[in-house]
Amino acid sequence: MHRVGQMTSYAGPKMTGQVVATVNEMGYWRKIPPDGVFVLTYIAVCIQ
Repeated sequence: MHRVGQMTSYAGPKMTGQVVATVNEMGYWRKIPPDGVFVLTYIAVCIQ
């Protein structure tokens, strides 16, 4: 399971450019889809 607690998205690479979006509240818990971006973090943190 995963959820987003805080996130800031920028227009440019490596946190440069204008802030496009910001999330500051805890989101809902969701299942990790097998082809999603969170699966790599799950493998690195939870399996190894």
